[in-house]
Amino acid sequence: MVLGDISSSVRAMKQGAVDVLIKPVERNELLEAVQLALAWGAAERQTRQQKRDWRVRYAAGYGQRAPNYESSAPRIQPIGQSAIC
Repeated sequence: MVLGDISSSVRAMKQGAVDVLIKPVERNELLEAVQLALAWGAAERQTRQQKRDWRVRYAAGYGQRAPNYESSAPRIQPIGQSAIC
C-alpha cells in the first residue's frame, strides 16, 4: 500500500496490508513489495489448507471433526502466587 502519513499506514496494517511503501515509490521497490505480498498470500493459503487436511485426517479416527487443541499445560502464575517453598 502506498501511503503518505503514519496514521494511514497503521490503519492499513491493521486491515491486512503486508507492506507500506513511502511515496515516491521506485519501480523495483514496488515489484519487490508485490512479490512479497503474493508469497505471503500463498503461504497463508497453504497453512489454511494444511490445517484443514490435518483436521480431516485425524478426525477420521474419531468419527467427528478434530478438536481445536489448546495447550493442556497449566497456566503460568505471577511470581507472587507461585507455589515455590
